[in-house]
Amino acid sequence: MTLADPLHRALEIHRAGRPAEAIPLYRALLIERPGEPDLRHLLALALVGSDPAAAQAELRRALALAPTTGLYLHNAARLVDTADTPGLARLLSRALAVDPMHAPHQHRLGTLSILDGRPASAAWRFRCALVLDPPDPTTLFDQAKLAADAGQVQEARTGYMRFLAVDPTNRNARINLGALLYRHGFGADAEAAFSRLV
Repeated sequence: MTLADPLHRALEIHRAGRPAEAIPLYRALLIERPGEPDLRHLLALALVGSDPAAAQAELRRALALAPTTGLYLHNAARLVDTADTPGLARLLSRALAVDPMHAPHQHRLGTLSILDGRPASAAWRFRCALVLDPPDPTTLFDQAKLAADAGQVQEARTGYMRFLAVDPTNRNARINLGALLYRHGFGADAEAAFSRLV
């Protein structure tokens, strides 16, 4: 029997939504091929729901074997403890070095920059993300809020309007836009924004 036969069976079980049954099959395969990074990665994905720490450990092993594989880096960044902001930032930066067109990583680095008190870096990351994915509503909202927090009225106003073009019934954006305009003396425009709340 070739390695492909039990691997095919493990993948079928995993794809059928039964990762717990796939885990021992992946582990058995790894006894034969301990240096196979794809198997480490697949085992990590199967472990995510039941043992996140073990999943992260397997992803680290996969990355040690294949440190420039974008998919491994992407999933490692998705699974890393969000409290470990330096570790997450390093993983996201490594992933972007491999795949610079990945807009969600740019956005996440922007949010980490906000947490680190670096709004200029956050603004740059959000701009990069929106070049790659112009209609992404999460990035549009965060960019507008960042501008509003910095007192950049016109940039924030434009940002909220761009967001509302994508999600016109979003109450938070309309409230934020109305409050921003009211604070800065655009009373009529603020009333118009509030009047459209549904």
